Amino acid sequence: INNNDDVVDDDGGGDEVRKNDIHHRLLEYYKSSPESLLKIMVALEFGVLEEERRSPCYAGLTSCGLFFLGSLPSVVPFA
Repeated sequence: INNNDDVVDDDGGGDEVRKNDIHHRLLEYYKSSPESLLKIMVALEFGVLEEERRSPCYAGLTSCGLFFLGSLPSVVPFA
């Protein structure tokens, strides 16, 4: 939790008391809620939210199709 001290950044000359209060409340909240801490860490680290889960089949088929289309310009002259 202490590694996330930079999550609440100063917005350029803001009120230090307010910043410290928000920081303290966030710190206490995430200390008492490990599941929320995990979710925020995943969102911050990977940019992935549970609501945005993608289908692996769709991702694989899209990747395959785009690879095939990208290879066409170098293969078509020899066909």
